[in-house]
Amino acid sequence: MLCPSCHTELKHCPCCGAHLQDTGSSTTIEAEIVYSGPTADEQVLFTIKKENNVVGRRDPNRGISPDIDLSSLDARASVSRRHARFYRREGACFLEDLNSLNGTFIIEGERESRISPKKPYRVRNGSKVRFGLITGVVEIPRK
Repeated sequence: MLCPSCHTELKHCPCCGAHLQDTGSSTTIEAEIVYSGPTADEQVLFTIKKENNVVGRRDPNRGISPDIDLSSLDARASVSRRHARFYRREGACFLEDLNSLNGTFIIEGERESRISPKKPYRVRNGSKVRFGLITGVVEIPRK
């Protein structure tokens, strides 16, 4: 389960300490994202498997482990630790910026548009997204 405020994965209830269980695979988003780093030879594939998937950089000192960790592609630290998230709603895949420093962008042709923080943007197959300096393409297989 995710904290509704900071989108951190919770394992225990903050009120009573009870163990929280995942609800299962019925919320799986069937999508993949191919990210390219600043140089053309860097490319990593991530599969979105959960209802909420945080994009960011790993920080073991703060205990931050995003679902989509762009650390290996982001030597210049342009991606925030909790930069954005992909999530599912009403059978569609959405992207939301989590108040990142360097922004989340949708690229359509030659035009880049910054996504307003905390406002969902529906992504489709072939949507090109940028987190800081890292660009990715969303691939959603047909059912």
